[in-house]
Amino acid sequence: MRKIVSTTAITQDLKVKPGSPLSSMNFFLESIFIQLNKKIGIYEVNYSLLLKYLRILNKSFVSGKNFSFFNSVILIYQTQINSMRLPKIEIQNIVATVKFCDERINLEKLATKFKESEYAPEQFPGLIYRNKTTEPKSTFLIFSSGIMTSTGTRSVKDLHKAIKNMINLLKRNRIKIKTYETTVQNIVASSNLERRINLDRLLKLKNVEYEPASFPGMVYRTKFGITFLLFHTGKIVIAGSKNTEEMEKALDELIEIFKDGHILK
Repeated sequence: MRKIVSTTAITQDLKVKPGSPLSSMNFFLESIFIQLNKKIGIYEVNYSLLLKYLRILNKSFVSGKNFSFFNSVILIYQTQINSMRLPKIEIQNIVATVKFCDERINLEKLATKFKESEYAPEQFPGLIYRNKTTEPKSTFLIFSSGIMTSTGTRSVKDLHKAIKNMINLLKRNRIKIKTYETTVQNIVASSNLERRINLDRLLKLKNVEYEPASFPGMVYRTKFGITFLLFHTGKIVIAGSKNTEEMEKALDELIEIFKDGHILK
């Protein structure tokens, strides 16, 4: 169970007597605790450290030492609160489409020039090119319409680098390319809350699918088109966004749902 920080809990742990200097600083304590309770994990990590500083602060008041220590404590904890971020999001795959040519591409001819390609039109209409030698590693599905799909990169920077490498390769094989347009279609990422998730309590939400007998994860579809795959362990898979800002916003709102419903253990 998590420890909920409150002025009552702190004053009990500090053994602050009514009427003591620190007990009169409730406005300071409340400002810290309200913010601490809004942040997942910060009070668990820093609770003992907070007690340490406040004990020193209490002694400072009693001994009549310089009041500037009070300001120092505020600065220390305000800095820690402001530095809190969402759980780290790691991109696992970016899917993007690239319009690179208005003319039709002879895929059969192109396949003879690309050693690392597969082309079986009776099974799939596109040429599959797997880049296994040049960084960043990526896979391209090239279609005769002059459109290709990129998959396999794990950052926007790598995506654009892989596409540029592919465009240069096509040009070297006499494909006429003047300009090209890239559109990110889907980003798949993962995150870890490092707290267990009570999935049963999420069943009250709309747009959830959970069949633990067949699969341990819960599928939660947001109104923004982003889909979360949630696991008891605290691990999360995020899909459906087209940029990292969308993912961060969706994850932030999900965490707010967790906190409001006491979902995290």
